[in-house]
Amino acid sequence: YVATQKARLAKDGLSQDASFHPNVSRAGKIAFYESCDLLSVPARQSEAFGLYVIESLAAATPLVQPDAATFPELLRETGGGVLCGSHEPAAIADAAERLLLDPNECRRLGEGGQRVVHERFSDTAMATRVTLATQAILKQGG
Repeated sequence: YVATQKARLAKDGLSQDASFHPNVSRAGKIAFYESCDLLSVPARQSEAFGLYVIESLAAATPLVQPDAATFPELLRETGGGVLCGSHEPAAIADAAERLLLDPNECRRLGEGGQRVVHERFSDTAMATRVTLATQAILKQGG
């Protein structure tokens, strides 16, 4: 798959505009997200969660995502991005352009999403929610 994408980029004269980073370290991943103005990963297959959405927002980087899979739920809960309606490149590009042309909105979405991620998706917050859910289950059974 990666070789095919590299060949497509080369054919279109865009190789210099893309980089590939296999096996990125945690520090490298954080640096990557922090270096982005926004992120879009228009996955075509349904995803159970989309961890990169949370990772991107943890770095205050907003997202542009299609209105599919888990993206509507995650962006609604975090407020950290916009839905572009489809997987079509033009729809994604249009939504990304609108956001990039409004740096204040881009920053507002990123910072707001970051706040929610730290409040609801941190290790401590997730552990607390699992503990409460487990306690509720135990109360029902006992």
